[in-house]
Amino acid sequence: MRATARDEVPLDPRIARGLLPRGGDGHGAGGPARTGAGGPVRAEADRNAPDLPPRERDVLVRLARGLSNRQIASELGIAERTVKVHVSSVFRRIGVADRTSAALWARDHGW
Repeated sequence: MRATARDEVPLDPRIARGLLPRGGDGHGAGGPARTGAGGPVRAEADRNAPDLPPRERDVLVRLARGLSNRQIASELGIAERTVKVHVSSVFRRIGVADRTSAALWARDHGW
């Protein structure tokens, strides 16, 4: 309830695990990028994805893992308010309105 009052609704880790590909290889939400003859190759669905700045990528990956803003801030060593700014920007860039939709987007785009 306190998290909701802070406008922070973390995705339940059990739900996040169900959304993400299996493998447990430690490569974040989508595993490592596939490699082709010319270097890393993104999944077909991801070719149309917006180009997120590195910090927003970091936030999206952790959001997709079901972490709260406070947990993301702690892992990245930034203020919780900064995480909120990044989360809002990610939502706008990928065209979603909530954390669950962002986690699904991340899964569908190989993050």
